Amino acid sequence: MNNSVEVLHLMTGFGGGISSFIKNKADFFKMDEDVLFNVLTFDEVSEDFHNSIINTGGKIYKVTDPKDSFSSFVKETSNIFNEIPKDTVIHCHFGMNLALYFKLLVKKNNIKRFIIHAHTDAPKEVRESLKNKFRRYFNSKMTREKLSCGTGASINIFGKKDVDNNNIVHIPNSIDPFDFIYNKFSIEEKTKLLGKENKDKFIIGNIGRFHPQKNHLFMLDLIEKLSVTNLDFLWIFIGDGELKDKIENEAEKRNLSKYILFLGRRSDVPALLNIMDLFVLPSLYEGLPTVAVEAQAAGIPCLLSTEITEEVDLGMGIVRFLDLEDMDSWMESIVESTELKRVSEKRRLDNLVEKKFTNEESGKLYKQFLLEKISYYNL
Repeated sequence: MNNSVEVLHLMTGFGGGISSFIKNKADFFKMDEDVLFNVLTFDEVSEDFHNSIINTGGKIYKVTDPKDSFSSFVKETSNIFNEIPKDTVIHCHFGMNLALYFKLLVKKNNIKRFIIHAHTDAPKEVRESLKNKFRRYFNSKMTREKLSCGTGASINIFGKKDVDNNNIVHIPNSIDPFDFIYNKFSIEEKTKLLGKENKDKFIIGNIGRFHPQKNHLFMLDLIEKLSVTNLDFLWIFIGDGELKDKIENEAEKRNLSKYILFLGRRSDVPALLNIMDLFVLPSLYEGLPTVAVEAQAAGIPCLLSTEITEEVDLGMGIVRFLDLEDMDSWMESIVESTELKRVSEKRRLDNLVEKKFTNEESGKLYKQFLLEKISYYNL
């Protein structure tokens, strides 16, 4: 082959931040003959994702989930690793047990480069558990080449020593900035979505899975407190998940339904962000939440919990980190945000480029890593 670097991405499921990372990088490399992407996964992928991989000259290997049949999984993955070139870069998007299996396959087949990529943080009590310390030790020892989305994820997956010793290349979870700067609803579309009675209200939004990590009950507490103030607001929830019905029922039980719009999973997130006046993300833990980058790209103020890494702040003065134990500070910040103006389009683009959160700048950084021109990078 003519490509300088062939990469095999290892991912379990499809539809989250990991598949977005791979697709964004594949789209960046589609006209670049130096890099080819292959993907090994247990899951079905979308046609759009499939096309992005094919456009780099690569392919997708769909293998049996080891939970369904470990013997089939071993046979299929062994055959793949026997076939791929020995200079393939194995980019593993998970750690510990499953990563160890692939590390052994790499060693058996004399493949030189094996990378582990840290994508997730964890609550402090989980991160500091003996079990997690054991996992970090083995993740760190398994590879000399380490990637991560942010410092919190690095500490959770590899440990603080690797962070302090600059052993990790931090690659931003990137976006296409123009999607979020210019993609907007018309007045008619906004009115149809929100309802005529809501179109002029102060719109507060949250985007994320309905999962304990995202802290939806805390947001209901905020809505309940806001409901007895003079603020004329509407809170929109975008996303789906295991707790969605529970949160909807709880909102109804508290008589908060008139202040809330549950929009479910949506494909028009850029336009939805552009109708918000404020974005709120009170997560209990995160890696580096791409949605907070997207909200800043749309130019709207963001209130984030102090459990989220400050690396996500693009430096435009519209992000505030708040303690989840201090409800009053959240209430005050929501009221104060009603006076803030949207950041200019030029400044948003300049800051995204400078911080390497655009697909192009993040892609360039990743290519430097693949070509072994950098061994560490901090956000």
